[in-house]
Amino acid sequence: MLSIDTNKLANIAERVKTELLSDIAMISYLDDSLHHICSSAGLDLPLESGNTLTFDYSICRHVQMMNFPLVVEDALTHPLLVDNKSINELGVLAYIGVPIRDAAGRAVGCVSAVQKRSRRWCDADLELLTQAAKEIEKLIPAPAMG
Repeated sequence: MLSIDTNKLANIAERVKTELLSDIAMISYLDDSLHHICSSAGLDLPLESGNTLTFDYSICRHVQMMNFPLVVEDALTHPLLVDNKSINELGVLAYIGVPIRDAAGRAVGCVSAVQKRSRRWCDADLELLTQAAKEIEKLIPAPAMG
């Protein structure tokens, strides 16, 4: 899990949501089996989920696996998201996400924004998320030398 000041993450998530005029902004960490939501703005998950999602709900896992941004204007027609439960059950229709990388360049998480309607994202939206990811990367503690 990312051990970063939660207030700083909350500020970044709120800024992303506000500046992109999106329904939801999230900062996530992904391990081998779960999608952990470190901070969010506008996200309303069922109480039983806590702050974790299984991969059948995660779009961010594609960003992490590719280690590359993902821009989805209409999730209903995107081939990567055909079976993703967040579309039907949570109402996600548009998504934009950028990887958060550790010091070795591995994608360990994602900063993303979501719309509950289809949306054409622009280059400035992608740039804003890229800058937010870089800001978060600076907050990740360096690994201890053994």
